[in-house]
Amino acid sequence: MKPQRTRLTLRDVAERAGVSIMTVSLALRDQPSLPQATRERIRALAAEMGYRPDPALAALNHYRAKGRRAERGAILAYLTAFETRDGWKQGFLQRTFEGARSRAEELGYRLEHFWLKEPGMTPQRMGGILQARGIRGVAVAPLPRPGRLEFPWEHFSAVAVGPSLVTPALHSACNNHYQSMLLALERTTAAGYRRIGLILDPEVDQRHQQKYLAAFTMFQMTKLGESTRLPPLLLNNPSAAAVRPWLEAHAPDVVLCHDERGLDWLKPGGAAVPEQMGFVSLIRGGNQAIAGIETFPGQIAAAAINRLNQLLHDNETGVPELPTCVMLNGSWMAGTTCKSKADAKA
Repeated sequence: MKPQRTRLTLRDVAERAGVSIMTVSLALRDQPSLPQATRERIRALAAEMGYRPDPALAALNHYRAKGRRAERGAILAYLTAFETRDGWKQGFLQRTFEGARSRAEELGYRLEHFWLKEPGMTPQRMGGILQARGIRGVAVAPLPRPGRLEFPWEHFSAVAVGPSLVTPALHSACNNHYQSMLLALERTTAAGYRRIGLILDPEVDQRHQQKYLAAFTMFQMTKLGESTRLPPLLLNNPSAAAVRPWLEAHAPDVVLCHDERGLDWLKPGGAAVPEQMGFVSLIRGGNQAIAGIETFPGQIAAAAINRLNQLLHDNETGVPELPTCVMLNGSWMAGTTCKSKADAKA
């Protein structure tokens, strides 16, 4: 006499529904690769039968998936949408790609660049090319400006690196820009600065979901006296000529900027850095002398690849109903451009 099973399995539901075990698995995870009617029918049947997943088995499968390397030669697509093929191959964006490639290789994949603005290219054609080559995973590189990206997402597991892809909302990884701004403000006030200025390109802040400006405004209202609250300078494509009147009108003793180039915009104003004015870059690049926030673009990209690997193992495709974002905190990096006020004047 066979022992009676006490727990329903996927096989039981599959036999009752007249479909494969994989179809039941996809339906219970509400995967868009199946027709909605099929998903709803199978989920209703499973509920009627009293099916419940086995948490111990689910944990074991997740553990196995985490340690599993990709099939030899599997390729992940790294999609860019700059006006030129190599428009992203510099500074922060280059470090982002290197981080993604390194993590992909550790997991057994090969990361390959695909340019969405190739002459004659369309989103559907690009999707067809990737499918023809058996590429199932897509990582969207930071876009040149925040916006929408058309693509046949339903055929791919996909993640976004950074927050610039506004629509559709994919799973993503990015810097915690709010925390980065607060950290810069805390370090500058601890160094004795009170008249804190901010130069910010609105397009850059939009890319970061206005978190820089939100954190700066909150800090001013709660931590600084009214007499020391300086209006931020919001400029598209800032320049030294545009910055000078603001410097003369408000006389900040330290300036925060989204870009290391801000140091060059201050020089024509006549204030010596750091003797008369401190300078902090919110996105620190390759100049080790500049004080500011290290945002770890390589590690952000690696986190995005980790998420993509998980999606591939779980066979999750399309635009998620509830997208998640892994946010990495920035770190303060000391430099010669923002010493304590006492040391700067010494």
